[in-house]
Amino acid sequence: MKIGISRNTDGIDGAAELIRCAAQCGFGGIQFKTNQLRAWHFDASMLDQLGVGARALGRGGVVFHPNSDPATWPEVNDSVMRFVTAAGGEHVCYCFCPQADKGHTYDSIARQLTEAGKLYADRGIGFSFHNHTGSMMGTQEEILRLCDKLDPAVCGLTFDSAHAAACGIVDLDAAIEAMRSHINNVHLKDLNDAGKFCPLGQGKLALGGVVTALQRIDFQHWLIVDEESAGVGCGEACDISMNFIKAHGWSGAANG
Repeated sequence: MKIGISRNTDGIDGAAELIRCAAQCGFGGIQFKTNQLRAWHFDASMLDQLGVGARALGRGGVVFHPNSDPATWPEVNDSVMRFVTAAGGEHVCYCFCPQADKGHTYDSIARQLTEAGKLYADRGIGFSFHNHTGSMMGTQEEILRLCDKLDPAVCGLTFDSAHAAACGIVDLDAAIEAMRSHINNVHLKDLNDAGKFCPLGQGKLALGGVVTALQRIDFQHWLIVDEESAGVGCGEACDISMNFIKAHGWSGAANG
């Protein structure tokens, strides 16, 4: 299991701070977000301005929010592909929120995911969709319904713990077991009693069980701390996240 982090930043200084803090805390990669890619005009040479280690951390890949209408994805596929390939990224996650009342069906979504996934598979880059509140991929039944229409070698699942819990998935460990054949990326995130994202271990979710469940199934892909806590500085967020993961049995051996 490889451990990375993902966090929104503001400007070059913010991105450089994330690179520095992630490296100091021992994260093996950063999964860059949409606002970062757009700010850099999808130009991976920007990583060279972010300090020593930025290129190495780029292996965590990208989580990208395309338009919720998959028919528009060809407009951005090439840009995302250009960035992740040049950055040496190992995974691309598309996070989008299609809704049935907008005319989307599981068949049409699966077709577009498969078309996009083949582009990345041809280059040896993992690809996934993201379970999300307010979408057709929120509950466990909905997620599995889409997974059943996908070849996991082409498009897997980024399992987000907080979005899963917010959509009523109570037993996260059991959900991981049920979806293990499709999970090829994980977003580890906590929720507080108000339903807001918070630092790992400071909320109500049993995330230690998620880490051990991934170890139990011999998960060999990226576990990404999707750090979206409000009011927590970058250094503190990275420290809390890595300390939590280590406290639940991760040794760091697979992060090289």
